[in-house]
Amino acid sequence: MSTAASKPRPRIGGTGTALTRAAKKAEAVRPPVRRVGVQGGQSWFAVMSASRAGAEHVVRQDASGRLHCGCEAGLSRRPCWHLFAVVGWLAEQSSESDVREDEHQPALLVRRQVELV
Repeated sequence: MSTAASKPRPRIGGTGTALTRAAKKAEAVRPPVRRVGVQGGQSWFAVMSASRAGAEHVVRQDASGRLHCGCEAGLSRRPCWHLFAVVGWLAEQSSESDVREDEHQPALLVRRQVELV
């Protein structure tokens, strides 16, 4: 039995064009992502910056699954590619068989794993 039902799906707010651009950039850049903390139903992730060597952006997943990024776009409440990088990383960590089957199709993977709000 899968435990995925107990975990909230990642949620990203925004509109179609901005979300598509952000997803495509994450797919192209594929930055290193690492989980840096978990507390009280929330998780924090560090995503390497594509424009600043050695810099990282912090993405927080709240208890409802919604993702928030500390980059300039994220602070302006716009979708950013760092969010999609975390979604991709979470999907890779999942043990669900449908995720493993789509591993080589990142755009499809992102659409399956993200609930747009």
